[in-house]
Amino acid sequence: MTHKYCFEALDKTLRDICPAVNPKNEELPFGGKIVVLGGDFRQTLPVIPKGTREEIVMSAINSSYLWDCVQVMHLTINMTLMQHTNIIDKEEIERFAKWILQIGEGTIDLQNNLSNFDYLEERAILAPTLDIVEGINNYILSMLPGQEVKYFSYDSICPTAASSSGEDDIYPQEYLNSISISGLPNQVLSLKIGVPVILLCNIDQSAGLCNGT
Repeated sequence: MTHKYCFEALDKTLRDICPAVNPKNEELPFGGKIVVLGGDFRQTLPVIPKGTREEIVMSAINSSYLWDCVQVMHLTINMTLMQHTNIIDKEEIERFAKWILQIGEGTIDLQNNLSNFDYLEERAILAPTLDIVEGINNYILSMLPGQEVKYFSYDSICPTAASSSGEDDIYPQEYLNSISISGLPNQVLSLKIGVPVILLCNIDQSAGLCNGT
């Protein structure tokens, strides 16, 4: 979503330009021009680096002086559904559209389905950081029966001709073991029998160490 300052800058620019046609336009929002805005406040708000909740809310268009002049209109027909003649596809999209709307309005029925395994099997957990993902995985693993087995990686500096002899001191093994970034497995891999594991790349297809791609 665009910051309110962008709309206010457009408003002031049109108020400077449009009075050349009619002097009264200087007193009208957007210089008397009709401006159509489209969006949904339930989706992404303006991104304010390191901003507080108050700063993010105050950056939206409905916190601008222009909002008093806005006429809000709601779209009620899902045009995506109109494009599908296949009844199965139409029902699937309609069910998905209803689910998205429930999320936006905060009426999703997750609490009523926490014990419904069929419901949970069709859903995934989204997390903003790797630390949260690691915490969720460890928590779920602790709930599963069976003995936990830990596997440790062997981390070292790549021995190339360009490497200097002092890199082992700069990047000790303890530091390499602590690295946790996207695309690189953690130093400790905890598993139990029956735990689903997905390989990020095909290692040995003949031995079944592949992800099917």
